[in-house]
Amino acid sequence: MKNPSILLLALLISLLFFSCSRKEALPVTATPADSSVTSNVTAAIPEFTGPADLPPCPGLLSLESSQGDSQAGSAILLSSQTVNSLLDSYTTDLLAGGWIMESSLLQGREHRLQFRQGGRVLDLQIGPSDTPDGNSRIQLAWKPAAGTEEVREAYEPDPGEEPSASAEESP
Repeated sequence: MKNPSILLLALLISLLFFSCSRKEALPVTATPADSSVTSNVTAAIPEFTGPADLPPCPGLLSLESSQGDSQAGSAILLSSQTVNSLLDSYTTDLLAGGWIMESSLLQGREHRLQFRQGGRVLDLQIGPSDTPDGNSRIQLAWKPAAGTEEVREAYEPDPGEEPSASAEESP
């Protein structure tokens, strides 16, 4: 038999090789570079009731607050994406969805965008996040546009409404 120390060394090297190549699965954490992981994370975040045609938030990490319904409301979201990436994404997606950009303004570190579609207005405020969880913070507000209340074509008295006295006195 050959030298037992050489066999023992070969056995140790092969055990070391197999133990290093077989790693246990690490927990999945979202990173901006891995969009498949980010989409899995966003699936666990509760949806908020907003306009039906609002594009999804790229890299959504969390929903800080939400109020209102599909007609009028607001929400604050945290995203793993950069401010510029979110500006590009929202602008492209909203314009493709038929929204018209009314204004775009930079105030300090915050970008404010306003879009209009039909009788609706969507305000976006996108800026850096103050929390370590996300790169960007998005504030959304949606509402009917001013002056778009339903207008009746002609006066129709309510059922049971009495005619006015001036209408009865005329000959």
